Amino acid sequence: MILNHAPEQIECALLYETDFANVDFDSIFAHINTLIRAPGQTFQRSPGCPDTHFDMYHGHDMFIQISQNHQPLGPTGFAEVLSSPYTGMVFEGAEKAVAKHKANIFITVTNKVPMPAEAIAMMEEMGVPYGGPQKREVFETKLQLCQQIASFIATQRMPSAVHWCQSNSLLSGEMFLSLAEENDPTALHIHPRFVLEAAKGSRPERIGAALHGAKMLINTDVVFRPAPMPPAYVFDRLMNFVDMVRLRDGVLIPHGESFGESADEVIRVHHCAAEGDVPAHVELVLERHPDLEVDRPSQSLRASPEPVERDMPPMEPVVPKATKVEVLADDEPAAALTPAPVLAPAANVAAPEPAAIVAEPASETGSVVIGEYPARSYLETFDTPSENYAPQKITRANAPKPVMPVEDKKPGLIGRLRSLFG
Repeated sequence: MILNHAPEQIECALLYETDFANVDFDSIFAHINTLIRAPGQTFQRSPGCPDTHFDMYHGHDMFIQISQNHQPLGPTGFAEVLSSPYTGMVFEGAEKAVAKHKANIFITVTNKVPMPAEAIAMMEEMGVPYGGPQKREVFETKLQLCQQIASFIATQRMPSAVHWCQSNSLLSGEMFLSLAEENDPTALHIHPRFVLEAAKGSRPERIGAALHGAKMLINTDVVFRPAPMPPAYVFDRLMNFVDMVRLRDGVLIPHGESFGESADEVIRVHHCAAEGDVPAHVELVLERHPDLEVDRPSQSLRASPEPVERDMPPMEPVVPKATKVEVLADDEPAAALTPAPVLAPAANVAAPEPAAIVAEPASETGSVVIGEYPARSYLETFDTPSENYAPQKITRANAPKPVMPVEDKKPGLIGRLRSLFG
């Protein structure tokens, strides 16, 4: 499978509230050579390395760069991640960790010679792209290398926070390590941008989300249409969908088909064509759930009648199960990946006719209401964090503040979300 939107460089910053002595690059180098084993191949140090605060290795068609910086990273690179409600849900101390950090260790893994963001931008302006399409196995090897190196360093010296740049996720050191215990933690590689649709009349509050990072993994953006379900459920089903596509080697569930954990759960898959400034994407619509009577959505995206091409292999027809639905058990070993429980396609329930698009006025309570086209407001492109890092001190006064918070109106909501991570 060829990935057309995967970043060339995988980057990770470990933040520390206190400065410390020099990093033991020798132990890191020794550990890296245990991660990939191939006959006659090892990682070698690049000429001139290491110096006091920097080391670089090459081998297996990869480059690994690690630097220790005795100063904080600038606040601009954290603006997007601190504005995300998801960050506040999984890491209550995120803002404090960014504001108080005094030093960092920065890791870059790439299969090209690492370059600073400014040089990459200059090359692209000259029409010489630094990155490009890459094989899925190459990209995922870089993800796993960066994750395992960061985990090794974190176990030696626990960071106050870890900024995983690929998905623009900010986690506590402890949560990062708990995710890193998985072979391929989808939750680390995607970042949900939650949207809260306020209650209106008899209609309950609804939560929707778009996934940053999904396009890097499966070549398409993914949106979950707002539904009267908690954020933990929305994120879990988005992860399930991404895992299913990855296990199918990039083949999407066809337009109009559905999946679910049982015959009583129906999540419809819509392939939505690009429209205006909204890119083509897949929209998931919850139509049926055993714990909730889900009404028909009053707002519908203009779904294309035929599957949209995604630069993927031709789609194989999905054979729906009539009665029995297979769910991967928690203790059942996976062959290549270790995803969230895989949801099987549900019974082939006929897709509803698209309803008319209904625009709604903005909420007077300050909640975000999805209007004419949900994806227009939250299919956002995150800035690459490392492009915005600057060595300036972060204070409480200039630290970015979260916007668009999702209130925890139900007891245990944040706890249930955190339960996704074990």
